[in-house]
Amino acid sequence: MRHAATKRTKKRNMLTAFIGGGLLLFLLFTGGGDRRTLNQGAEAAAGDMALAGKVQGDTVIVHSSEPVMTPDLLEPSSQEAAGAIPSGAEAGELRQSASYHVPATDRVEERYFRDALFIGDSRVMGLMLYSGLTEATFYTEKGINVKTLLTKPIVPRTGGGKLTVLQALEQQQFGKIYIKIGLNELGWAYPSSFIEAYGEAIDQIRALQPEAVFYVQSILPVSAEKDAGDNVFTNQRIAEFNNLIQEMAWQKGLQYLDATEWFTDDQGCLPEEAGHDGVHLNKEYCKVWLDFLKRHTLRDYAKVRL
Repeated sequence: MRHAATKRTKKRNMLTAFIGGGLLLFLLFTGGGDRRTLNQGAEAAAGDMALAGKVQGDTVIVHSSEPVMTPDLLEPSSQEAAGAIPSGAEAGELRQSASYHVPATDRVEERYFRDALFIGDSRVMGLMLYSGLTEATFYTEKGINVKTLLTKPIVPRTGGGKLTVLQALEQQQFGKIYIKIGLNELGWAYPSSFIEAYGEAIDQIRALQPEAVFYVQSILPVSAEKDAGDNVFTNQRIAEFNNLIQEMAWQKGLQYLDATEWFTDDQGCLPEEAGHDGVHLNKEYCKVWLDFLKRHTLRDYAKVRL
């Protein structure tokens, strides 16, 4: 009897081991994707660490006086964070997710922007005029909004006259495109109309510039005086629009640049000394803006076209 029971026990043990082994193989198989993702992330971090303090291609990475941040302390790019943002998340939730922003990096030299195009309104025009950045191309116009961005002739043409942004983009390819729009749309009755038109404009530009990296910039705040004395240019309204811009950037796989913390005082407003009208930046703060851009670039696109 004991011999028969022992056989039955052995059979049960073999069956259990078989089932357990199969389950283990199943778990290993289904979990392989996660392990590969972790391995790829480790390899990318190692690559970033090797890049720090060196010359890559035609771009010189310039160290500031601040300690160099190792890759594991840097925030992931929006592409890496996209999988962590749940579908249908509220805009307010996205606004609080700092990991969705382009990470802080070592400062790059200005020649990094040789293949960069900046598109936008009067604030971007101020960046062009006062920051000292001469390496980049600018398509800007005072008072322009997302509805007129692609249809109004604003790009000077050789021999006279002007081209629309779309016409100009048909003639030259860029490696990086920075877009900043939304200030002149704050008075629109329906923010949904703004973000819908913004998304359509992005799609048209990308169709002509398929190889470019797109950086979508947040709307900078206004001063406390402007915020209190105006029904349109308010920081609450700006925050609402920025939530929509960030969500659109995530959905379309764009890089989101939020410089808000660089341009706010203790009240969350643009410092009074930043400009004469509480909206547009003076020369000093345009240089701060450029410094922010130099410190927030994608390592994967460090090479520029010379």
